[in-house]
Amino acid sequence: MLDTDLKENLYTMLKELGLLPQEIDLYLTSLSLGSTSITNISKQIGVSRPNVYKLIHALESHGLADFSTQKKYSRDFMVKSPSVVLEKFRRRKGEYEQLEKEVSLSMPEMLAQYSQGAETSVVKIFESKDALTQMLIRLHTEETKSPTLVFGSVDYHMDVMKEVGYERLVRERVQRGIELKMLLLKTPVAEAMKERAKEELREVRFLRGMQPFKTAYQVFEKKILFWQPKAPLAILVEDEYLAEMHRSMFQKLWDESSAN
Repeated sequence: MLDTDLKENLYTMLKELGLLPQEIDLYLTSLSLGSTSITNISKQIGVSRPNVYKLIHALESHGLADFSTQKKYSRDFMVKSPSVVLEKFRRRKGEYEQLEKEVSLSMPEMLAQYSQGAETSVVKIFESKDALTQMLIRLHTEETKSPTLVFGSVDYHMDVMKEVGYERLVRERVQRGIELKMLLLKTPVAEAMKERAKEELREVRFLRGMQPFKTAYQVFEKKILFWQPKAPLAILVEDEYLAEMHRSMFQKLWDESSAN
């Protein structure tokens, strides 16, 4: 006989794996009885033999039995080990944790859309490295009618993008025809970007007469994305007029900047 606590725990895990009550009853009964005949199982769980076969088939579909592969003369039934249940449960738990992580990262954007109603302006704040990384990836994936503007320091941007496949993201951006117009602090990283500017569909100029800083922003369509790598923090502002103002300021500094 199974220990009561163990039985309850197995019942909960099997339920989480999507088994129906009669399927769980069959699994637990088989586990208690060991290898036995279909007739005996039918008596123990109070289900007709034809329906026991249906339940066995259901367990097989969950990967918890192999009855149909047995030879005809050896038709006693026994479910798979509880260790299989535990492994499947761990795998399912891992999938849930990954799903929770992905939904958590998207939550600020979903809540902003949920609450904005008829408003035309939206501000979304992202406060984790993963969220900031996802925002930076948008630089390479979100198509725009005009070039995406990037202003400031890109050293942190490069460090993060290397972790998620920078070269691949650049290729995808180029294939989609997404152009970048970058006004950057002059650093070795920025100079390397300028060297590859033509083939990577970007135009680069350098800021003049400015003290070093670590932050940056980009403007695409009606959106402005500010990022601050130390926190890390990303702020996405969706507002047509603010985006227009930042485009105007960018263009003024662009005209005054150096191409060398």
